[in-house]
Amino acid sequence: MRKLILVLMVLSICVALATAGKRSRDRKDRRRDGKRARPQADAAQPENPPTEDSRGTKQEQAPTQHPSNQPEPSADVQRPTAAEDRSSPRCSEWRWQPCEVRQGRSCGKGVERATREGENCKKKEQARPCRVPCTDREQAGNGDSSEGRRKGGNHGDGRDRGATGSNDEGRQRVPKRQREEAPVELEENTGKCKYNKKDWTDCDVQTSLQTRLYLLKKGDPDECPAKKIITKPCDKYQRRLENKNNCEYVLGPWSLCNATTDMRERHDTLIDQTKQEAGCRLVRDVHQRCAVACVYTWGEWSDCDEEIGKRSITGTLVREDITPADCDQTITRTKPCYGKNGTEKCFFGPWSGYGKCVDGYKLRTRKLLVGDRRCELRASHAIPCKG
Repeated sequence: MRKLILVLMVLSICVALATAGKRSRDRKDRRRDGKRARPQADAAQPENPPTEDSRGTKQEQAPTQHPSNQPEPSADVQRPTAAEDRSSPRCSEWRWQPCEVRQGRSCGKGVERATREGENCKKKEQARPCRVPCTDREQAGNGDSSEGRRKGGNHGDGRDRGATGSNDEGRQRVPKRQREEAPVELEENTGKCKYNKKDWTDCDVQTSLQTRLYLLKKGDPDECPAKKIITKPCDKYQRRLENKNNCEYVLGPWSLCNATTDMRERHDTLIDQTKQEAGCRLVRDVHQRCAVACVYTWGEWSDCDEEIGKRSITGTLVREDITPADCDQTITRTKPCYGKNGTEKCFFGPWSGYGKCVDGYKLRTRKLLVGDRRCELRASHAIPCKG
């Protein structure tokens, strides 16, 4: 009897263990199946939630059948978030304005500005330096002129690189690569002034120069000379050689006009005599016609005429005996009193010569005629030097 009871107890324990193991396996299988079906269940959003059996185990009911004309929702479809639904403002692209040069000028250094729009823009405005190429550097009678340094140009300190004709007194410097032949009525646009260019003359045997006449076609007579005459040497090879080797000269004084030839001359001396071996002339003779243009000496700028918003300056004819007969005895030029922003413009007198070299620089100055303290910074100019 004891053996029978013992056998029954062992069988009961085995059955209980087997039942518990089966239940554990069933729970694991249901949990694993539930994880696989969860994305589909979330996407489909079943109407019938899972129920619990008497043992506390969750059981899923059969999903509701969708109509045949509607596709079942896919688990790959992603719904937009609330942050994505809100359209955030963006910054627009930079819109650049044309290069703005100084008031009263048509070329040279300037500033170009850009703007953009948008609430998220950290910076809505910016500016950067720019330059408008100059085609004509003649600015006679300009109360606020600046002189540039370039190869073959005047330094403002009595030195000239490879120049033949003077660029002052109504002359215009000849471009380095000037074509020898041109149409009779070739139009030249030099900023606000437009000219018709005549042909180059034949080489003058006495002066070894060629000349060209410019006649004003379009432009303000107060800002644009009615005519200009430029010269260039007949010996272009020597001119190119001096430009290539940076031949620098100290400009000598102009002689009096020759009544017979109607010419004047100047003797320039080479600064660095060691450059003779490179093809630079030790002494360079420069010839110029006396009656090339109407030459004036300028007075001082007048007070601002508030009615028209301009100042005026008067020029008096120099050496009537050596200038063309059609030159006016006096001429008047005007400039605006104020810039675009309403500030008073600066007006200066002529530049002085450069002083001695001090601490590696030499200085030139000009008198401030009209303007406030901000203009004083532009009344002096220094360049590096050796000595």
